[in-house]
Amino acid sequence: MGRSRAAFVLILVLFVLGFVGQIVPLYTDWLWFEEVGYVAVFLKILSLRGSLFFTYGLVGALVFFVLRPFIPDPFVLARTWGRIRALDARLPLVLFSSLGRREA
Repeated sequence: MGRSRAAFVLILVLFVLGFVGQIVPLYTDWLWFEEVGYVAVFLKILSLRGSLFFTYGLVGALVFFVLRPFIPDPFVLARTWGRIRALDARLPLVLFSSLGRREA
């Protein structure tokens, strides 16, 4: 078995285990709500969770794509902060050196 095939099988097995790990509690909740006669409540909960997931995902994606052009590049930001720190280090020298001089 090749290395890429083993990686594919591992990813597939992890995906199936994750899927089963989500379906089993959902199925047991379905059985419980069915037993007590509140299937409509269970379906309402599921639809609410799905709509909230979709809505917040859509809003998050829109905010990201709308604000992305206004977010500065981290490298440019790092260079700018480096210049500001260098200026901060020189500013007290300039201020205090001019305070000691007296004009005659």
